[in-house]
Amino acid sequence: MKISVSISAYSSEPDEEHKDKAMKFLEEFDTRSERWISFYALGGYRGLMKYAADLLLSRGRKVVMILPLEYEDENIPEDVIKIKAGTTFTNRNIIMVRSGDALLCLGGGLGSITEIVNALAMGKLAIVLRGTGALTDSLEKSLEEGEVDPRKGGVLKYVETAGEAIEVIENHFKLRNEILK
Repeated sequence: MKISVSISAYSSEPDEEHKDKAMKFLEEFDTRSERWISFYALGGYRGLMKYAADLLLSRGRKVVMILPLEYEDENIPEDVIKIKAGTTFTNRNIIMVRSGDALLCLGGGLGSITEIVNALAMGKLAIVLRGTGALTDSLEKSLEEGEVDPRKGGVLKYVETAGEAIEVIENHFKLRNEILK
């Protein structure tokens, strides 16, 4: 079984500590999950999203970008599969989240928070990296881990390491048996 992962990340330039933490996390996550990831979806090529895309492309991964109107004319790497959403940021977020089986948040602002909430409303797994210094760190004060709204089935998890994120995804999608084959 292969899954796709949407990546939520800060669209502005992150501070060095946030960038380093997120990229180390993503590199380890990608290394440990490469057998069962079909593609990664991102919402653009700016800020932390750019660093994430560059890292994944350098590792030979398939990257899809769901671009809002505001980003359509930007210089995007040739290896990226570009989808022009024809909408603004807020509507693009919904399309980007819907494109993945799970959402992985590397830390971000209001856009990332709306992506997390949208994932939960769509019944998806949303994993949030703790301790990035970004606004998403404050989310844990208002939304507890687990099934946030039983009517929707979305599951929220906060993690500190890529290993924790891998375990959450393996258990959620029951991939462990697939991986051990």
